[in-house]
Amino acid sequence: IFADIQAWILSLEPPKYPFEIDSPLAEHGRDVFQKNCVRCHGTYGPDGQYPNKHVPLDQIGTDPTLARGFSFEFLTHYADSWFAQETDPDGKPYVQFRPGYQAPPLDGVWATAPYFHNGSAPTVYHVLNSKARPGVFTRSYRTDVEDYDPLKLGWKITELDSSPASDLEPRDRRKIYDTTEPGRGNGGHTFGDRLTDDERAAVIEYLKTL
Repeated sequence: IFADIQAWILSLEPPKYPFEIDSPLAEHGRDVFQKNCVRCHGTYGPDGQYPNKHVPLDQIGTDPTLARGFSFEFLTHYADSWFAQETDPDGKPYVQFRPGYQAPPLDGVWATAPYFHNGSAPTVYHVLNSKARPGVFTRSYRTDVEDYDPLKLGWKITELDSSPASDLEPRDRRKIYDTTEPGRGNGGHTFGDRLTDDERAAVIEYLKTL
């Protein structure tokens, strides 16, 4: 069953980016991506290869709450289940648990905001620039064209000066992302910090083509 599901997933095509793409800039971004990102996120196109890269917590540095949320009892139960017995054609288990996060494939990444496993980075630009990440922010939660940011590749946000008040209505409180709350940290994945602003813009343009 796992083999059939995997074959079906591999047959899917990502949604095409619906807006204009600067082709020369995207080509430059492809070169920057090849030099800085492929080791974890793979290559794309007809001969693309995904490395299935697992990154330890101390290397990725993103919020560890999710990765550490599996108890020893759960892992023991999982190891005895049929999930742990299923293997791919190379004899490796389809599902494994290790303390860290897996670098995701980036096909159709333009349509998958917000980013990181906990949604703490509202755009790809924030993924690539840790110093620019907002601490507390909100957005419209609509999906119209005017709510999308094609330059930063993700959702337009409004940064807030402080955490939401304790007496705020729960419905309104849920619309505010506060990175000081447990499991919502926005640190880590600082690999893009070494890029220049021009290189980040080029990589973002290239990612629109995937």
